[in-house]
Amino acid sequence: MSFPAPPAPAGPPPRRQAPTWAVVLITVGAIVLLGVVFVGGVLTGAVITRDDAGPAAGGPVVPPATGGGGSSEGGSGGTGSLDECLVGSWEGTEHTEDWKTDQGAAQLSGLLRSMTFTADGTQTITYDGDQATITAQGTPVPAVFDGQVVYRTSTSGDTMSFQLVSAEGTVTVDPDGTDKVEDLEPGTADVGYSCDDTTLRQEAEGYLSVYRRTS
Repeated sequence: MSFPAPPAPAGPPPRRQAPTWAVVLITVGAIVLLGVVFVGGVLTGAVITRDDAGPAAGGPVVPPATGGGGSSEGGSGGTGSLDECLVGSWEGTEHTEDWKTDQGAAQLSGLLRSMTFTADGTQTITYDGDQATITAQGTPVPAVFDGQVVYRTSTSGDTMSFQLVSAEGTVTVDPDGTDKVEDLEPGTADVGYSCDDTTLRQEAEGYLSVYRRTS
């Protein structure tokens, strides 16, 4: 009498694929910033730009980062007047940018940069080794933003618009002990805003950046 052969032993469970940070960084570069961008990115005066229509870094990598929106999509440009409420110096207190990559959702958070507005519409965003977190597939990785972004900024109603003047700096991510460095590539998408004596808030789909006045 013959018996059927026993079933082959099951193989090991499939390994969960680690986030492909190269792709995330390409997205951040295309968005940052977020601009982080949003790396921001402005999607943030942000320093990150991103590959979808939302802001990335700041306006947001971001985003993309952020003075401007983090999206790589162009905004209406900073050619009008500036709300006088904005004139002065600001320090970031809250920042998040969400976007999609081929591997799923990603988020830039904790990018607390400083920025100034002058009456002629010049917005200067400074990243002084500012630390943030990029999360993809549930895995958080630290990101360091360093450099300066300058916009020509204008407002109309509750909308803030940006024209990029200059951008110099880097975003450094260290997912596996090896630094991955990308140029700072700010977005210029429009963002909604509100401003009073103490607080500036910038918002767009997938983008939030909040600042306190310092002068």
